[in-house]
Amino acid sequence: MALSGPHQKFAEGIALGLDQTEAYKAAYPDAKPGSARASAARLVTKDNIAAEVERIRRGAEVLAGGCVLTLAMKRQFLYDLVTTPIDQVGPDSHLCQSYKRNDRYAGSGEDAEQWTVEEFKVPDKLAAIKLDNDLAGEGADAQLANSVADVMARIRSKR
Repeated sequence: MALSGPHQKFAEGIALGLDQTEAYKAAYPDAKPGSARASAARLVTKDNIAAEVERIRRGAEVLAGGCVLTLAMKRQFLYDLVTTPIDQVGPDSHLCQSYKRNDRYAGSGEDAEQWTVEEFKVPDKLAAIKLDNDLAGEGADAQLANSVADVMARIRSKR
């Protein structure tokens, strides 16, 4: 059975990674925040909504050829970036964007002292927090996710 327009939009929002309340508000823009939370929690448990969310996610993966990062993978990377101390980032770390190793010397001859300076570049932690907020539907760019859900709905209706 096909979903109603708002239920379809809600499922698309969830599939895109919006939190339940944001997906509900995208589907029902006039909903009050308290009722949106309660109604979203109820809707997300419905079998037909869950099935549609999975169908959308599978379709996106097929279109991307199976080479797409899931929302959970993106959020895990951002979590790792924000919580990993810089002294735990090595040259082979997935968090390391660039690595430089420079040998330095002081003095000359046999008395010369040598030491190594290592420089690691990692992505900006504040930018990662902002991006994570947006993925959670809590940031300033969360509206963009709603716009993407609208575009997906329009594309689906033209098939």
